[in-house]
Amino acid sequence: MAPAPSRDTLQPVLFPLHLELTGKRVVVVGGGPVALRRARAAHACGGDVLLVAPSFPGGEQPDDLPFRVETRPFADDDLDGAWLVLTCTGVVDAHVAELCRRQRVWCVRSDDHRGSDAWVPAVMRVDEVVVSITSGRDPRRSVRLRDTLVARWRELDAGRS
Repeated sequence: MAPAPSRDTLQPVLFPLHLELTGKRVVVVGGGPVALRRARAAHACGGDVLLVAPSFPGGEQPDDLPFRVETRPFADDDLDGAWLVLTCTGVVDAHVAELCRRQRVWCVRSDDHRGSDAWVPAVMRVDEVVVSITSGRDPRRSVRLRDTLVARWRELDAGRS
């Protein structure tokens, strides 16, 4: 019997899913632009967000963050009670993802899609319509496709008025 394909060579069929975050604990690890963008998005969707980062670009924490922020290194017990974890450091992401797997917590890694069990798609929102795009785990391609779709949507919408 031939060995099963490894995770690196097998391209799984992904299950599309939108998550209801209202009141659920979302832990974001990291203080860079990706972490801040994802933390704001999770908060906007009702998530109870905790952002943990030892530092922020420019050395100062942004003033306008509407969720809890702890300026310190990640600690394993930061995951206590977490429902979703977004790890965006490039440093401790593998460790955080492994802890999440053991605890059966959703985890999105921004540093290595092969080590992630979930991904954040490129998203387009117009009124109550939400379109999410993934493209073979290539985030730049997903963003290009989303931007093309947004432009086309606007053209069609402008033609209706």
